[in-house]
Amino acid sequence: MLSLESRGKSYTKTDHNRRLRTKLNDRSSSAVEFKHANISAVLDRMGLPYISGYKPRGNVQALLHEVVGARLQPLLKQLRADLATPQQQVVLNDVLGILVPRPDRALVVHDEARDSYDDTGRDRFVEVKTTRYGRRTPFYISANELRFSRAKAPAYHLYRVFDYREHPKLFTLPGDVARHVRLNPVSYRARF
Repeated sequence: MLSLESRGKSYTKTDHNRRLRTKLNDRSSSAVEFKHANISAVLDRMGLPYISGYKPRGNVQALLHEVVGARLQPLLKQLRADLATPQQQVVLNDVLGILVPRPDRALVVHDEARDSYDDTGRDRFVEVKTTRYGRRTPFYISANELRFSRAKAPAYHLYRVFDYREHPKLFTLPGDVARHVRLNPVSYRARF
């Protein structure tokens, strides 16, 4: 299902669940759904997208991490390349029409571009980060962007656009970005 979804192909979770249960001994539909949610948790911890509709759960078995990691190998290169590919520019005339709540712990937005001030007339700084997958998909942010979000925290807003491929939605992270996310260094400067 993840492979199909990552290529923009349609599938039916119910049909997949039914076919999978014919291969399993006495597993209920809800047990299969729960296992898929645990698989989503493993993918999320790996910094990868997960299947839409299977929200990541906690308390995942260590063995599941190993099994998912092994089964994912053929798809891993495709997913990482897809995540690293820059998004095409998107133009939205109604940015608030796609606003959703943010999760726990190359877009042009006409409304913000035209009116980048808060209600008091002070500057408002907006950074937009876009991905093709779900709301918890990792995104890249530079050290300079982090410093700027900290320095301009009262006026800074990161607009996080996700599910861009199908139905774009967004949430905002106001102020210092480091307050809202876990940061993992992914590149280093090497010098002699």
